[in-house]
Amino acid sequence: MLNRNIYLKKYFASTIIIFLVSLLASCVGDTSLAKRKGFVKDFSIDNGNQDGCGSDLLVYSAPYDNCTKSCLSGTHIAEIEELSKIKKDLIAGGTTLVETVPSDVLLSRVNGSANICVSDVILDTRPNNAIFIKNDFCSCINGKADILSDCDVTCANKPVSDQPILYVNTTVGPEIALNTKIGNLFNWCTVQLSSDPETPQCIVTATDGNTTETLPPNLSPGSNSFTVNVNKLAKNKTWILKINEFKSGSNAQSKEFQIRRKDQTTDSGSNLGALKVTPLNQYTCMTYGGMVDATGNIIRTNYTRLLYYFAANEMPAPILPPGGNTQSPTVCHDEQLHPGKDSVEYERLELIPGALALWDKADSRFTAKAENGGRLTINKVIEEKLANEYQLPGSTMNLFFPLNFPNRPTSDGVTAQNALLGYVMIPFTYAESGKSYCPNSTHFNGNQPLFNVLGEFIGDSEGLYIAEKEGEMILKNNVYVPVYGLMLVRESTLLNYGFYIQNALKIRADESSMNTKTIYYYWPTSTTADALTQGNRKLFTVRSFDSLEGKTQTTPPTSDRTSDKRLGCIPKG
Repeated sequence: MLNRNIYLKKYFASTIIIFLVSLLASCVGDTSLAKRKGFVKDFSIDNGNQDGCGSDLLVYSAPYDNCTKSCLSGTHIAEIEELSKIKKDLIAGGTTLVETVPSDVLLSRVNGSANICVSDVILDTRPNNAIFIKNDFCSCINGKADILSDCDVTCANKPVSDQPILYVNTTVGPEIALNTKIGNLFNWCTVQLSSDPETPQCIVTATDGNTTETLPPNLSPGSNSFTVNVNKLAKNKTWILKINEFKSGSNAQSKEFQIRRKDQTTDSGSNLGALKVTPLNQYTCMTYGGMVDATGNIIRTNYTRLLYYFAANEMPAPILPPGGNTQSPTVCHDEQLHPGKDSVEYERLELIPGALALWDKADSRFTAKAENGGRLTINKVIEEKLANEYQLPGSTMNLFFPLNFPNRPTSDGVTAQNALLGYVMIPFTYAESGKSYCPNSTHFNGNQPLFNVLGEFIGDSEGLYIAEKEGEMILKNNVYVPVYGLMLVRESTLLNYGFYIQNALKIRADESSMNTKTIYYYWPTSTTADALTQGNRKLFTVRSFDSLEGKTQTTPPTSDRTSDKRLGCIPKG
């Protein structure tokens, strides 16, 4: 019995000793410690592996040998430009130590990883592209609008001047708003930061693609607004403007916006005849995904085609290169014919002249005047004709609306540049069926006064629709992101090439099915190819604005919805 007790005591003592030894060992070298910190691999304890993290991220800070699935707080996945610079610096460093790691060894680790986590850096510098232009900008002269926009009501309430004064309101991003040294546009332009060698100063730059003008802005303390005299900008040209800080050397700038100055007219619009029509051209821009190669150069990977539109007399400005030898992420001209940077002399890529038509925004009757209650002159003219010629007083007409749609990508190659392309007319609806339609000569020659009057100003019209291309994935900063493309399409195109799917069969669209089915078509269309066979073409789906998958700055010309999803009516092609 005694011997047994002694044996048990020895057994428990041994067990306790083993437990304590294990506990002490875990404190000395627990290989799971890195995991508890968010890391999944440590080169220093992984057989001396020097070749990176594979599909994981390398933590780019001492000891430069930790891997992680996601970057921890205070760090972020390196942007493509950051990764490019780091690789080039490591190549230039040769065997020079980066803290305790030779540059060439560290380069091998970076190249052997999906990407790197770099520290968030908060610099006392002026944020770039963090000033956003509101859409209510107006240029006024003698109390009237100086640009193509609905500005007459605004200008009627501005100080009268014989000079064209552009009024611009902005909003600032959080990197400005939350910065106690800056906080607003005025300080962004005037406050000297520790990184500034001298007092900053802002200038407004404007370019039409050939000519660049600089204009001094007027700013008020504490304000996010500015005014600028645009008398130097020629009329009947599209100008792309932005505000730049240039004197301190920061070269920070705002987002871009467009204006087009116009000639002043005095005609009431009642005797000018048919509304002017402007052809709308369609073209393509190639948006490329990108990655950084082993030497730090940014190279293109896959791409997607996106469509843009511009009035035939308003060639959009060329896409500015990103600088250096870096390939542009967006290309809107034929690089085979014209290698290198874009130019106004180059035709837009895959240009289709007159793909659509709109009513011309330069027609003086598409001016919103204060005396018309801020409504378009053409709407007022139609009201007066109904009252005077058909004894129908009191009618309120709002038949025409502006169509804003991207006419080019911005210089960052990511966001789109919205522009006023022209005017569309609201669709009409048959009371009996609820189906929408656009009027033609049959309606104009009928017995309805409104259509009789409309026939004096427009010809046959057809529906305008918006369609969305299936999403395509492109590589951005080593992450695949979906990109959707939009297309403006005529009613006649859908009737000729559209189809719907029922019981797994493709059936050609007609006027009836366009009101009850989801309509598709393949682009580009072809008079020789089978409309129901895709081949190498892209599939587009006709959608209403609120069902678009991709984000868009475009807004519908009217909030009215129709059963067939038409946006409005345009001149028939």
